Amino acid sequence: MMNLPLFGSQLIGFKTSRDNEEFIYGVDPTTGKELQPGFAIASHGEVDRAVLRAEGAFPVYSRMSGAMRGRFLRRIAEELEALGD
Repeated sequence: MMNLPLFGSQLIGFKTSRDNEEFIYGVDPTTGKELQPGFAIASHGEVDRAVLRAEGAFPVYSRMSGAMRGRFLRRIAEELEALGD
């Protein structure tokens, strides 16, 4: 299992962003304890930047065949599963 550090930031277009210093926290269901780090709540500007990136990617993605989209999404799933719990 790969352990990746968590920073509690947004990832927008390959860059991290944390405009807001208001956080939300996960909770360990076995203990009820708050998990660290807290995750910064996305600012309006961060949401706007993410939407612009998504709009920019959509024309390329929308021209992909169903088979190619399927391969793309399966690859994402494989990468997420490789991260482990």
